[in-house]
Parts: sequence; C-alpha cells; structure tokens
Amino acid sequence: MGFLDRLFGLGKATAPAAAAPQAAPKFTPPPVPPSLPRIPEPSAAGILRACRLDPAALGLHTAGQTARDFLAALQAGELAADMIRFLAHGLAEREAVAWAVQAARMASAKMPQQELAAIAAAEAWVRNPAPDRQDAAARAALASGHQAPGGWAAQAAAWSSFGKMEQTPAPSARQGGGELQPPAGLTAHAVQGAVLLAVQLALEGKPRAFSDEYPFIAPGLALAAGGA
Repeated sequence: MGFLDRLFGLGKATAPAAAAPQAAPKFTPPPVPPSLPRIPEPSAAGILRACRLDPAALGLHTAGQTARDFLAALQAGELAADMIRFLAHGLAEREAVAWAVQAARMASAKMPQQELAAIAAAEAWVRNPAPDRQDAAARAALASGHQAPGGWAAQAAAWSSFGKMEQTPAPSARQGGGELQPPAGLTAHAVQGAVLLAVQLALEGKPRAFSDEYPFIAPGLALAAGGA
C-alpha cells in the first residue's frame, strides 16, 4: 500500500470487530398486589389444605404466612405452575372462572370451534351467573370433550356454587331428589386445568420460561386484587 493510500484510507477495508453478544435482561414481573380482597381465605395454610403443590413450592411456606406473601414467594422463585394452582384454589369462584376464560382466550388461536363455543359459554356465565347460563356452560363443556382450556373453563362455570345446575356431566353429591350440587373444590380444579392447559397450548414447541408463563398469571392476580 502506497503513502497516499495509507493517508486517505484507500486500502482494503478492515471489518469492524463483532460486538460481544449481550445477555438479555432478567425478567422482573410487577410485585404481587398488596391487597387481594377476592381471595376469601387470608392464610396460605387454609388454601394449601385444598390444593397440591410441588415440594419446592411447599418449602417456601412459613407459619402464619398470608396468601399474598406466599404468592410473592412463589413468584420470586419463578414457580409458575404452583402460582396457578394456588390462585385457582384461592380465588372466589366467579373471579376464578373469569381468569380461566381470559387464559383460554390467550390460546384460542389453536382451538377448534367447540372450544371457542365453550369459552363463550363460560364468559356468558361470568357476566351473569344465572341457572340457564350455567346449564349452557355444562352442555358446552360436555360437547368440548374436556380436551383443552375452553372446555375446562366452561366446566368450571358448570361446577360453580353460583346459580342452579339442572344438567351437568359432573359427579353429583345429590341425595334423593334434592338440588344437584357437585363436591366442593371442583371449580378450582377445573380452573387450574384450564389455565395450565392454556399455557401448555399457547407455548407448545417453545422454550418455557417464567417470562412466557407470567402473562397467564397476571390476569388472575389482577382479579384477586379486585380488578376486571
């Protein structure tokens, strides 16, 4: 390379050094709301008696812990599935079904028509928990085959203690000719199934991280705090 080439930079260009890849920033969700009025049982222990969590989650429970503080501990540990199970059993039934509907809608692009009909039936019951809408949710759940989130959201509405059920595929506790009532806790189990299945369906084939699962949890926390 001659003097003029060196002076004016006319020689062969040198590629700049590649920048070192930067690590993605750690996902930090918003804090669990300080007040959760739509969780009727204030103690974590009371809710834990009704649901099954993984040992790692149970290890975060301490004596006298509130439901809110236990949820915060689960969130800090990024234990998404256990947050879903605990919230499903802690929320008041109408809010729990509303959460199942919201989670199911997040995965609705991958659902067949009967699942969409089941979501609509569950949502109609949330808006007006009348007996006829509960019956419609039971029929929609049965038609769905209980294979995906929509059917379980509708089943949660059908099993709720709100309203009166004249028909349901649920096992009943009826004795004689009295009103049909399912065993306690079935709504929570159906909500748990709906939300967990929604996460699985929406994230199918993708790496699962807490940052991907949290958007399914956030509506449940908002409802627990008294939001819509």
